[in-house]
Amino acid sequence: MKLLAFAFTTIVGLMLSYAFFIMSMTGGKEFAYMVGGLLVVAYIAVLVFLIRQDQGGKGSVSSIAMVFPPFLVFGLMFVVTEVIQVGSDLMPDSSSFAAACKVMGPKYKKLPSSPVRSIAYDWVGKHPPPYGMFNVQFGTRLTTMGGAGEASHASIEFSERKRSEYREGRPTKGPDEPYIRIPKAGPYYGIPAFTADVLVRYRMTPEEELEKAEIIQGPVLYEVTVIDRRTEEELASLSYTIDRKKGRACGLTGPNELRQHDFILRALGLGPK
Repeated sequence: MKLLAFAFTTIVGLMLSYAFFIMSMTGGKEFAYMVGGLLVVAYIAVLVFLIRQDQGGKGSVSSIAMVFPPFLVFGLMFVVTEVIQVGSDLMPDSSSFAAACKVMGPKYKKLPSSPVRSIAYDWVGKHPPPYGMFNVQFGTRLTTMGGAGEASHASIEFSERKRSEYREGRPTKGPDEPYIRIPKAGPYYGIPAFTADVLVRYRMTPEEELEKAEIIQGPVLYEVTVIDRRTEEELASLSYTIDRKKGRACGLTGPNELRQHDFILRALGLGPK
C-alpha cells in the first residue's frame, strides 16, 4: 500500500507539473526554464522530506507530499510576482522614462485625399506588434493590456498583412505567399504584394526585449506610421512605450488609455475627432 500510494501521488504530481510547465511557456522560454528549475528543486526537497519521514515510520502518510511541488511553485511565483508589482507601483518613474513619455502619443498630419477602402499592416523585423491597447492609472501604471487588433469599419472592404508564424498558419485558400489578404467575409488567402489603399507600419525597438519572457521585458518603443500608398504621404504617427518589467506605459490616445484601433480610424477620417 505504501509503494502504491507513493506511485499514485507521484504520477498526479508530475501530471500537474507538466501542465503548469506547458502553461508557463506562454511567458517565454526564460520564464518556462525558471519554472522548470523550481519544480526540480521542489521535487528534490519533497523527496528528501519523504526519506526522512520514511525513516521515522511515517512514509505511508506523507507520500501525499508528492502532489505538492506544482502548487508550491505556483504559489511562490504568484507571491513573488505580486510583491514585485506592488513594489514597482510604489516606485516613481525613472527620469529617462518620464522624459521619453513627454514626446509620446499620436500626431495627426493630414487626412487621405480620397476614401479608404482597404488597409495593409506591415512591421520591421520578425515580430508582429504584440500590444495595441492598454489602460493605465496613477499616471503610467499599467492595469490592463490587449493585442494589436486590426482596425474595423463598415467602409473597409479588406485588410492585408505580412505573414507571421506567430499568428497564422498556411492559408487554406490559394498559394502560400509572403502576405495575406483578409476579406470582410470568407477565408484569408496569400498574396505576393500589398495592394491596399493605406499602409500601417510598425517598428519596435529594441526587438531583443520581445524575445524575453513578458514579465521581464524592459522598455520597448512602439512606432506606428500610417501612410497613404496612393500618394506616399504620411497621414499620422503614433509612439508609445511599454515596460512590462516595471508595469509602466505611456503614449495615450485617450483618457488613461491607448487604443491603436481608434488612432488608425481617426487618421483615416473614419473615427471620432
